Amino acid sequence: MWGDTLWTCDAMIVAGFLFRAVLGGILVASVPILAARLGNTAGGLLMLLPVVTLVSLVYVSWDVGAEKSGLVAMAGLLGLPSVAAFLAVVWLLSSRINPFWIVLSLGLVTWLIVSGAIYWLIEVRSR
Repeated sequence: MWGDTLWTCDAMIVAGFLFRAVLGGILVASVPILAARLGNTAGGLLMLLPVVTLVSLVYVSWDVGAEKSGLVAMAGLLGLPSVAAFLAVVWLLSSRINPFWIVLSLGLVTWLIVSGAIYWLIEVRSR
């Protein structure tokens, strides 16, 4: 009986993972298609479609309820400066540095530094 429970739990985890991967993949794959049809401005706005956030909030609400999803969404607002810093670095360096993966790497490092500073200010400093 215990083995059946573990298998069911493992199967649910795998099914949840696959659902998230498929839903996230569909959303991400649709962005360049829509951007090609709608132009650069729409493409930029669609690029910021909160795919990970959308799928994550759906699962948080299913797992622990809509109220907790709201709290997670509120906490997610704290990450906006990190995203802005990442995008600013990519925008400023993309015409100056080649190959582009270096630009993306510098953007990710910037995101990590800003996110770490936000985490430190909120979690570590408030103790």
